[in-house]
Amino acid sequence: SGDYYHLVGLDRPMASQKKQRLPDEIVLGSRFNLTPAEVRIAMGIACGKPLADIADTHGITVQTARTQLKSVFSKTHTNRQAQLAVLLIEVASSST
Repeated sequence: SGDYYHLVGLDRPMASQKKQRLPDEIVLGSRFNLTPAEVRIAMGIACGKPLADIADTHGITVQTARTQLKSVFSKTHTNRQAQLAVLLIEVASSST
Protein backbone atom coordinates (compact mmCIF):
# COMPACT_ATOMS: atom_id res chain seq x y z
CA SER A 1 0.00 0.00 0.00
CA GLY A 2 2.88 2.38 -0.60
CA ASP A 3 4.32 4.43 2.18
CA TYR A 4 1.14 5.78 3.76
CA TYR A 5 3.07 6.93 6.82
CA HIS A 6 4.92 9.40 4.63
CA LEU A 7 1.75 10.34 2.73
CA VAL A 8 -0.13 11.31 5.87
CA GLY A 9 2.91 12.86 7.56
CA LEU A 10 3.31 10.31 10.32
CA ASP A 11 6.32 8.63 11.82
CA ARG A 12 6.54 4.90 11.34
CA PRO A 13 5.42 3.01 14.45
CA MET A 14 8.21 1.61 16.55
CA ALA A 15 8.55 -2.16 16.57
CA SER A 16 7.45 -2.24 20.19
CA GLN A 17 4.21 -0.38 19.45
CA LYS A 18 1.12 -2.39 18.62
CA LYS A 19 0.56 -1.66 14.95
CA GLN A 20 -3.07 -1.10 14.05
CA ARG A 21 -3.85 -2.07 10.49
CA LEU A 22 -5.05 0.84 8.36
CA PRO A 23 -6.82 0.73 5.01
CA ASP A 24 -5.04 1.43 1.76
CA GLU A 25 -5.50 5.07 0.72
CA ILE A 26 -6.79 4.14 -2.72
CA VAL A 27 -9.32 1.68 -1.28
CA LEU A 28 -10.39 4.25 1.30
CA GLY A 29 -10.75 7.02 -1.25
CA SER A 30 -12.69 4.95 -3.75
CA ARG A 31 -14.92 3.21 -1.21
CA PHE A 32 -16.13 6.50 0.32
CA ASN A 33 -15.46 8.86 -2.61
CA LEU A 34 -12.93 10.84 -0.54
CA THR A 35 -10.60 13.42 -2.00
CA PRO A 36 -6.85 13.00 -1.34
CA ALA A 37 -7.07 15.75 1.31
CA GLU A 38 -9.97 13.96 3.00
CA VAL A 39 -8.03 10.68 2.93
CA ARG A 40 -5.12 12.40 4.72
CA ILE A 41 -7.48 13.70 7.41
CA ALA A 42 -9.16 10.29 7.83
CA MET A 43 -5.85 8.44 8.04
CA GLY A 44 -4.51 10.90 10.60
CA ILE A 45 -7.63 10.45 12.74
CA ALA A 46 -7.34 6.66 12.42
CA CYS A 47 -3.78 6.93 13.71
CA GLY A 48 -4.96 8.86 16.75
CA LYS A 49 -3.46 12.20 15.73
CA PRO A 50 -5.14 15.38 17.01
CA LEU A 51 -6.78 17.40 14.26
CA ALA A 52 -4.50 20.38 14.97
CA ASP A 53 -1.43 18.19 14.43
CA ILE A 54 -2.85 16.82 11.17
CA ALA A 55 -3.53 20.36 9.98
CA ASP A 56 -0.03 21.50 10.91
CA THR A 57 1.58 18.51 9.19
CA HIS A 58 -0.21 19.28 5.95
CA GLY A 59 0.14 23.06 6.06
CA ILE A 60 -3.55 23.83 6.39
CA THR A 61 -5.50 25.72 8.99
CA VAL A 62 -7.40 23.90 11.71
CA GLN A 63 -10.59 25.37 10.24
CA THR A 64 -9.81 23.82 6.84
CA ALA A 65 -9.09 20.50 8.54
CA ARG A 66 -12.43 20.74 10.39
CA THR A 67 -14.22 21.40 7.11
CA GLN A 68 -12.52 18.40 5.51
CA LEU A 69 -13.32 16.25 8.56
CA LYS A 70 -17.00 17.22 8.34
CA SER A 71 -16.97 16.11 4.72
CA VAL A 72 -15.35 12.80 5.73
CA PHE A 73 -18.03 12.32 8.39
CA SER A 74 -20.75 12.95 5.81
CA LYS A 75 -19.28 10.59 3.23
CA THR A 76 -18.63 7.80 5.75
CA HIS A 77 -21.92 8.25 7.62
CA THR A 78 -20.07 8.81 10.89
CA ASN A 79 -20.23 11.75 13.27
CA ARG A 80 -17.37 11.26 15.75
CA GLN A 81 -13.65 10.78 15.35
CA ALA A 82 -13.69 7.54 17.35
CA GLN A 83 -16.50 6.17 15.20
CA LEU A 84 -14.52 7.07 12.07
CA ALA A 85 -11.38 5.36 13.40
CA VAL A 86 -13.31 2.15 14.13
CA LEU A 87 -14.84 2.21 10.65
CA LEU A 88 -11.42 2.59 9.02
CA ILE A 89 -10.02 -0.32 11.01
CA GLU A 90 -13.02 -2.42 9.91
CA VAL A 91 -12.43 -1.41 6.28
CA ALA A 92 -8.78 -2.42 6.60
CA SER A 93 -9.63 -5.83 8.01
CA SER A 94 -12.27 -6.48 5.34
CA SER A 95 -9.96 -5.53 2.46
CA THR A 96 -7.48 -8.36 3.03
